[in-house]
Amino acid sequence: MSRKKHRSTRAARKGPIMSAEMSAKIFEALNDRRYVARTIKGIATSTHLREPQVVEVLRNDQNLRGAVKIYPRKSKNGKLLITTKEKFEKTATTLDRFIDYFATKKESFDDFS
Repeated sequence: MSRKKHRSTRAARKGPIMSAEMSAKIFEALNDRRYVARTIKGIATSTHLREPQVVEVLRNDQNLRGAVKIYPRKSKNGKLLITTKEKFEKTATTLDRFIDYFATKKESFDDFS
């Protein structure tokens, strides 16, 4: 019986570690200097995670969610773009800042499918 308890405790510890590792990979992908902002697919490709995993982490990791933002414009094929708040402050054009500031309906992380 004590073995089962030990296994479940170990399994419980593994979940948050994996989530922290995934968050770190996602944050690193968002800070890639080659991109101003990234799609979910682009993040998934860079991190070797599945798209649903990326979406789940973005929705549920409050620390990561506090450090990233949805870019005010969409990709050429209509996908939502994500960047870090710090990167947006440093690299966003005046037009993007204007759109971001005056947007009446801003996208949210819950809009990702």
